[in-house]
Amino acid sequence: DGNGYVDDVHGWNMVNDNASLSDNTGHGTEVAGVIAAAANNGQGIAGLCWNCRLMILKVTQPGGIANYSDIIEAIQYATLKGADVVNLSLGGSNNSVSLRLAVEAAAETAVVVGGAGNDNDDAPFYPAAYDSVLAVAGTNAGDARVSSSNYGVWVDVAAPGELITTTFDGGSYGMTSGTSMAAPFVSGLAGLLRSAHPAWSADMGRAQILQTAAPIDGLNPGYAGLLGSGRIDAAAALTTPAQPALRHAGQAVDGVENGRPEPNSTFDLEITLTNAWAAAANVQATLSSADPYVTLVNGSAGYGSIDTFAVAGNQTPFRVAVSGAAPYGHELALLLQATADGGYTTAIPITVTIASGIQHVSGLITSDTTWSRDKQYVVTGNILVQSGVTLTVEAGTSIQVHPGMIIRVDGVLLAQGTASHPISFTSSQAAPAAGDWVGIDGGHSGGVIRLAYCEVAYAQTAVVSSLNLTQNSISHCHIHHNLVGIQADNDVIAHSRILQNSQSGIVLAGPSDLALITKNEIAYNAEHGIHSMNDGIVMGNLIHHNGAGFAGDIGIMGGQIVSNTILWNAYGIVFSGQLSAPIHHNNLWGSSAYDVYHTNAQNVALAHNWWGTTDAGQIDQQIYDFQDDFNLGIVTYTPVLTEPAATAPAFLENLTISPASPIGIETATFEVRFSRAIDQSAAPSLTFYDSRRGTSTQFSEADGLGDNFVGRIVADGAGRLWFSNYESTSKGVSVYDGRDWQVYTAANSGLAANAVNVVFAEENGRMLFAHNTLNTVSTFDGASWDRLQPAAGGFPSLVVDIAQTPDGDLWFATLQDGLYQFDGQQWLQHTTASGLPSDNLAFLAADTGGSLWFTWLTSSDSAGLTRFNGTQWDSWSTINNLPLHRVHAMFADSAGRVWLSSEEIDPINGAVPALHQFDAGSWLSFDAADPIWNGCPANIDPYRVDEDALGRVWLPTGCEWLLIDAQNAVTRRAFPAVPVALGDIAFDKENHRWHAYSWGLGAIAFWHGHDYALDSAGLWLDPQTYRATYEMTSLVPRGAYTLTVTGAQGVDGLAVPSDSRFTFAVDYAGEITNQPPPAPPFVLAGGVAGNAASLEAHWFAQGGASSIIGYRYALGSAPGATDIINWTTTTETTLYLTGLGLVDGQMYWLAVQARNAGGLWSTSAYSSLTAGQPLSRVFLPAVTRP
Repeated sequence: DGNGYVDDVHGWNMVNDNASLSDNTGHGTEVAGVIAAAANNGQGIAGLCWNCRLMILKVTQPGGIANYSDIIEAIQYATLKGADVVNLSLGGSNNSVSLRLAVEAAAETAVVVGGAGNDNDDAPFYPAAYDSVLAVAGTNAGDARVSSSNYGVWVDVAAPGELITTTFDGGSYGMTSGTSMAAPFVSGLAGLLRSAHPAWSADMGRAQILQTAAPIDGLNPGYAGLLGSGRIDAAAALTTPAQPALRHAGQAVDGVENGRPEPNSTFDLEITLTNAWAAAANVQATLSSADPYVTLVNGSAGYGSIDTFAVAGNQTPFRVAVSGAAPYGHELALLLQATADGGYTTAIPITVTIASGIQHVSGLITSDTTWSRDKQYVVTGNILVQSGVTLTVEAGTSIQVHPGMIIRVDGVLLAQGTASHPISFTSSQAAPAAGDWVGIDGGHSGGVIRLAYCEVAYAQTAVVSSLNLTQNSISHCHIHHNLVGIQADNDVIAHSRILQNSQSGIVLAGPSDLALITKNEIAYNAEHGIHSMNDGIVMGNLIHHNGAGFAGDIGIMGGQIVSNTILWNAYGIVFSGQLSAPIHHNNLWGSSAYDVYHTNAQNVALAHNWWGTTDAGQIDQQIYDFQDDFNLGIVTYTPVLTEPAATAPAFLENLTISPASPIGIETATFEVRFSRAIDQSAAPSLTFYDSRRGTSTQFSEADGLGDNFVGRIVADGAGRLWFSNYESTSKGVSVYDGRDWQVYTAANSGLAANAVNVVFAEENGRMLFAHNTLNTVSTFDGASWDRLQPAAGGFPSLVVDIAQTPDGDLWFATLQDGLYQFDGQQWLQHTTASGLPSDNLAFLAADTGGSLWFTWLTSSDSAGLTRFNGTQWDSWSTINNLPLHRVHAMFADSAGRVWLSSEEIDPINGAVPALHQFDAGSWLSFDAADPIWNGCPANIDPYRVDEDALGRVWLPTGCEWLLIDAQNAVTRRAFPAVPVALGDIAFDKENHRWHAYSWGLGAIAFWHGHDYALDSAGLWLDPQTYRATYEMTSLVPRGAYTLTVTGAQGVDGLAVPSDSRFTFAVDYAGEITNQPPPAPPFVLAGGVAGNAASLEAHWFAQGGASSIIGYRYALGSAPGATDIINWTTTTETTLYLTGLGLVDGQMYWLAVQARNAGGLWSTSAYSSLTAGQPLSRVFLPAVTRP
């Protein structure tokens, strides 16, 4: 038919771009059976829409994954071919714009149905979660949610999804479960409805299914409102007459969405309605209230007609008067009664809610004064530095200013910080805001202001010096979150960052016209980057993301605006006064409104600038002048630069990612385009990381965690996390693999008891669980459960900790009976009789050198420490200088250090050491007065100690985290603003940090994640364009990622700023089961007789070819070399190449790797060959068997 799809009579294979529709996973056959299996034939099952025709569109690769690009193409094909229903029993967690647009286009004419996913999660699952898709959760035969089914406010409806009998590939029938089976029940019902009502729109079919579903919230405690409108009811859908269903969609008070009126006020109220079912004609509404504080001034309004799924607001506003006696925070109760033609009525309740506390310094400074860095200064009243007086602020000093206060300088302010010790002037408020304090003002009587490496934030105007002729300087400063950044006159402003001010970044105002603004980043200022009311030199600045990059008022007759990069502002340059200053060699483009906005009758010449293009039509569109308003002058801009200005700051102009996001299991190519030539001797670094970095998520029983009371968290060798509770009320042990939760209890597994006080991961992957209520240890190897104990009756007392030395021996510390050692065959007990200082043990740790460390208690409750190196016992206590009271945690890190933290500060003996490190035979201790604690509360209490993937040791204390690297350098991280304590700590396989979240609040994950570095051997395509690639595999988890580009440098030596504006997603439909890399293939290669330039090769997969989706090969003059042919991908298992230029008789090596469905490559398999000598073949004799 000439549609570009040859022989697509039954559908199309989007993966291989052909008409082959064989089902390589069986999934599609199972879905199709639920929808349209033949009926009345005495076989198997009957589909819901047994006479419906199916259009088969294959998007799934071997291994069960489906890239979004193939899914999008299939949806577009179905839309083009006029599908009435589109079933999507697949999806992922990322929101793809392209996928959403494809779905929305399909939903114009088709009922689009999607499975909600099987992660037991409420996170949106796409494409099901799009508004235009019916998202289907799974239920069992009793209408309860299937335990694996996703849920959430985005779910629309539920359908059977457990033990569903359907068609299997190969002609058989069987049972399967999941929302992939629930979705086709809805699709089949949608097909029936569209068959019965061919005139219905897709929206009407969707609404009929939703409105006739059977309510099941009462059967699903804890999931009310999270399973959609209920379980579908096919009989009700086919027999129930449709009617309107008006609902409250939103409201606005005096035009403000969800606004809150004041007492003693009258306001206009707009109430938005949506219609969830049949079209409603001539909707009329009356507003009433029994609230004693409400008087209805106007209580009637019309809405017109509201179609299915449409929204509408009242055509005339309701008007409501509120009594002056109404309490603040009071909820006004209103009732909206609506009617529509045909006798429809409904009453909708509406609610509108009434609107609802160092060194202190102030006063005159009359003599030279220094503020030193060892103090924090709080300005509680106005300060005046008198004429002839100098206030010097030392580097590293912090100044906080109370609201409304000013630091006025009539004399001299010298605040000279350094890069490592900046000075801070900021608000004293816990939640600071722009304008809290007045600012630093030197504009009254010739005050001198010299600022270097200073932060000035949350002022009305950070620095004022515009009313004097004294030259001031501001360099290497960070001016942010003020109303106005700097009001300047005769100033030098250089190398500074002027960001996120509510009005202007810099205002030039005053008599001198001598300001120099150079080498600054001026960005994210709401009104203007630079607002000029006099002349000045503006040169070499990066000005971006402001309301206006540069705005000139009154007149700019001198000065110049040269070599700036002015981009991504709302307006680039705005002129309202006269202009004669030269403006040239700027990068001026990308503004959301206009790059030049001219507002007077003067003609302006702006030649020799780069506008992002040389197209005159496009440039004209970027300029507002005479062409837009005949009262204005003309802006001429020719000749234009044909490329970005070489003298202006470099910037990252664009990033192209191929294929488009979301990226599946495939090679991703990243092309970075800079605005000017870059020094190619220093390649940029491209890395990406989890976009959740810097945020946190709490997990509880509602999310799948088995017990909200978490005592221990332990990561196993695979990076999974295990959670336990040591109390008798424990609900078992939970494990989280990054996507799914599994809970093991004494009732559903071989766990001996639910209460677990020690969780330990062996090197071989086996998990050990010591119980708080039984003197035994449960073991689990992933398949079977067992017990580990020295005798049939268990341990003689409780096991309180477990460790494993590098030789594989397991060690068990007991509460009263010493230490047990198990080598896999035999048990050995160590007690005071064999050299232990005490039989009462507490903590165990094995260091990298093979020594075992354990702590013990004496009758006086003081602690001791013993090290066993395999032959010798060495003990420490307070008698021989162990700096310890009681131990709360012990940990051996990868650098060989052993860490101990004390449980508390001793209330009798005062401050005792709280953190102790044993390294290379000596102790390093930090007591409460040590600067490491940085003012933490007295109860310094590192609950647990652990190490991340970067080798940093983490200690949660009473007020912050401490990160200590292998060189003992300390980094601080503030706690989140949560009024809870953080308990045990562990890191998962992606290096995300997990804590027990107070007691009874579950666990909390702080998202860090790995940095994924792109191929370091990138390629410069030209002096401005750099290309790098990354092989996406199943080792890169699904999710959203942020790309960061750093390390680029212009040819003038100026660094290009780091840029993290670009994001993409990694996602694919289906599950990846091929996590381990495949085995290398078997390879045979040889030359070709009489043709030294050719070779032939054959290979096959080891361990089965079904999981292999492709290969790559390379040829080199040595094993591992790729100097003849670099890595080349193929799906073939035979190879014949010619024209290679090989040397006759010389040996070469062909390397071949296999790739599985998870995108992982095997190690290389090699076959040597000699050019010109053919491949040797071995033929086996045929054997005939009777």
